[in-house]
Amino acid sequence: MNINHSRIVRYSESVLLQVGSMLKLLSQEQYVCKYPIPTTKTDHRNPVSESSIGSHVRHIHDHYEKLLNFDQAGVTNVINYDIRSRNTDVENLLIFCEVLIW
Repeated sequence: MNINHSRIVRYSESVLLQVGSMLKLLSQEQYVCKYPIPTTKTDHRNPVSESSIGSHVRHIHDHYEKLLNFDQAGVTNVINYDIRSRNTDVENLLIFCEVLIW
């Protein structure tokens, strides 16, 4: 592992530990509650979409899973981050997410 890989691993570990710490503070209801994402910083009435904390955690999990499973596939040398599962246990169940990821 070269020095850049080592930095990425340390940074990723730090970020994931922070996410894990945050998850310990949330209730199941907070984890799945959909929060509006505003179109501009000043207009909070017209959300572009609504996303839950769980959907963001699932998104993070999906990206790491794709990267970590890349060598196992052996089929292609391209990772397609656009192909992801939606509405998974990681997204919907806080307890599942805490046990699985952190």
